[in-house]
Amino acid sequence: MRMNRKYMILAGLAMTVTLYAQQHTFTRVDFDQIRSAVALENTAFYYPTLFERYRDADTTLSIEEFRYLYYGFTFQEQYRPYKKHDGETLVSELMMKDSLTPSDFSEIYRHCTEILPLHPFSTRYLLIMAIACAQLGNSEEARKYYFKYDRIISAILSSGDGATEQSAWSVILISDEYELINALGFQSTGQQKMLSKSLCDFIYVSDNDYGIDGFYFDVSRPFARGFERK
Repeated sequence: MRMNRKYMILAGLAMTVTLYAQQHTFTRVDFDQIRSAVALENTAFYYPTLFERYRDADTTLSIEEFRYLYYGFTFQEQYRPYKKHDGETLVSELMMKDSLTPSDFSEIYRHCTEILPLHPFSTRYLLIMAIACAQLGNSEEARKYYFKYDRIISAILSSGDGATEQSAWSVILISDEYELINALGFQSTGQQKMLSKSLCDFIYVSDNDYGIDGFYFDVSRPFARGFERK
């Protein structure tokens, strides 16, 4: 299987929403409100209950509930945005190959089962896992991972339009910046700048038909957590 622009293989099937965020309304993330909501027992957004539904790939979860899942995770003890798993390097190396064998996909699958418990909302590894499952013939499992990936992308898109610092898309992992850019059909140039006052990243994109230079991402949550790796 040829793997050029790997992360677009599945994203292109569902993300027919280029410039979606510029054409739809969005709601800025109120992190104080989310922190309070996910801590309240016996409510719809109580985090342990919501996360169990996510873990089970409950397809009745709404985009709003995914917002509480994704952003609410930053208030959980296990949130370590900069922690790396050894398998991440191995998966990246495999995904750079021009073609992959069933054995390669089996190895990717194995590593992703170890990475996702650490970063359960990583759009990168959810999509890679979906690809691996599909290539290994497990279409039902692939659909579950792709469902999670798709809904998290939609939740991020609902947080802003990426056009300004004030309307930046909020992400909880730096890698989600690049996955969203890929999902929208753009390609990062590999250049970025950090705007320390607003705690935003600006990611430059390659020349495109829309004349867009790049997009803004609010990285205040991973920044606030710091570089804890344990």
